[in-house]
Amino acid sequence: MNADRRLDQIEPVLAELLVKQDHTDRKVDRLTDIVLNISQVLTKQSDNVSFLLKNQLQMSGQIEKIELTINKIETRLDTMNSRFNKTDDKFDKMAETQNSILSILLSK
Repeated sequence: MNADRRLDQIEPVLAELLVKQDHTDRKVDRLTDIVLNISQVLTKQSDNVSFLLKNQLQMSGQIEKIELTINKIETRLDTMNSRFNKTDDKFDKMAETQNSILSILLSK
């Protein structure tokens, strides 16, 4: 077999391999684009999750402050309620005393 015939046999095989290589390169390029898009979406989602977690932590701190304020208000209301009860007791005693005085005065 001479050199020209060998080249004639090798050229179609090389051409077919190059076509397959080009096809594979296009697939790799498409996959690369897909991976880049997915990476961008994941980065955005990660940023969104970080933003939400940060805001949740801030809200948790604010809720704790509100709960403390509500507890203080409840304590003050309990104190006021106790004072009102004492005042009611004093008014009841005053009413009893007035009734006693009235009955004494009416009996004379």
